[in-house]
Amino acid sequence: VKPLKTLGRLSMKKRTEDSVIGQRKLFDEFIRRRGLKRSSQRSAVVDLFLQNTEHVSCDDVYNIVRRRGLKIGYSTVYRTLKLLASANLAREVNFGDGVTRYDHNYNFNFRNHYHMICTTCGETVEFTSKAVDKSQKEIAKRHGFMPKHHTLEIYGLCRGCRAA
Repeated sequence: VKPLKTLGRLSMKKRTEDSVIGQRKLFDEFIRRRGLKRSSQRSAVVDLFLQNTEHVSCDDVYNIVRRRGLKIGYSTVYRTLKLLASANLAREVNFGDGVTRYDHNYNFNFRNHYHMICTTCGETVEFTSKAVDKSQKEIAKRHGFMPKHHTLEIYGLCRGCRAA
């Protein structure tokens, strides 16, 4: 099991420029095919999401975009995140706290990754595992199943909460 990083506060670490540009083009084509317009508000949400490495909620994105001085409605943020999910650039995740968050859909140029979520403090650890990837492929093959995607979320106590 190889940890990617421990997530705490929202950080705005940049993804690789090529990846962001490629995903941006995919999104632009997706909305064009649906007859939707590209607006500065929608672009701000898309750019923030694509450059971000964290799991973000609609509230997170709304507050960050507003702090940057852009006038935007909550419903615009909500609808844009839903469009990102419809375009398969994002996926909705829920870690049992009633808040829907959006995670990058790693089917593009990223590895599969999984989550461990602390049920006490909410800390989330992302990790990759070749063993999990291999097992899910073997199990699917054994049952004649063609998986489109899979998730793994492990709920428990983090190191800090276990020590407390």
